[in-house]
Amino acid sequence: GNEVRLHETERWAGSLAEDASRVLVENLSTLLAGKRIAVVRWTSAMQTVSPFRSRMAIEILRFEGAVGGTVVLKARYALLGPDGKKVISAGESTVREPAGGPDYDSLVAAMSRALAAFSKEAAAAVPAR
Repeated sequence: GNEVRLHETERWAGSLAEDASRVLVENLSTLLAGKRIAVVRWTSAMQTVSPFRSRMAIEILRFEGAVGGTVVLKARYALLGPDGKKVISAGESTVREPAGGPDYDSLVAAMSRALAAFSKEAAAAVPAR
């Protein structure tokens, strides 16, 4: 229950944090395309380059699963005003997706579905202009 075992032949080819962030940006870009909203990964340097009406902060609190089990994604979001401090809306979500198969391909597919479900919830929090 509290142990990590390395699999002999299965490896993740990337950074889970970077990959999850990239997928969230791609998902939100697609989901918010009709609202004339630019979705970018935020860096502190961006504050001085261009003013933003609002921005969304997303924090992934838990993202795990086991082969043949269930993926659990727990994350929260906050839509912030132009000052980056005033919270316009916020939410927290726990998404559970069954792996649906006894292999790593099924586990990764369930992780993708969990990110998609959370992306839809976060995108729904963004008001139309």
